[in-house]
Amino acid sequence: MTGSIDVEDIADADAAAGPRDPDPRVPVLTALLAATPLPPAALEPEAVLDGFAAVMAARGPIVASLSAAPPAPRSADATALLAELRARERAWLSALDEAHRQVGAQLGGVRRARTYQRAG
Repeated sequence: MTGSIDVEDIADADAAAGPRDPDPRVPVLTALLAATPLPPAALEPEAVLDGFAAVMAARGPIVASLSAAPPAPRSADATALLAELRARERAWLSALDEAHRQVGAQLGGVRRARTYQRAG
């Protein structure tokens, strides 16, 4: 049939072309994912801040090792790793927001206590 694309022809052409170069992002994304655990379940501000500092310290050398090479088409493996990494980063941002809120509430309580002490 003229003008149609046969999926088997594409698969045969891919097989004849040999193995594809591995996506160079996969090892970097795997390392970043390993260096980015989920935040602690207990959202104690000190634990969140200490955990985030550890994540940033672990990720620093990995990010510093990245080259300025132009991006290549992303593989399915890299896409899956990137999605998980983004989910973990969103979880950290949420934990940091909650820690910020808690510290702000504690600071407000300290200020109110000082005001009451001065007034009394």
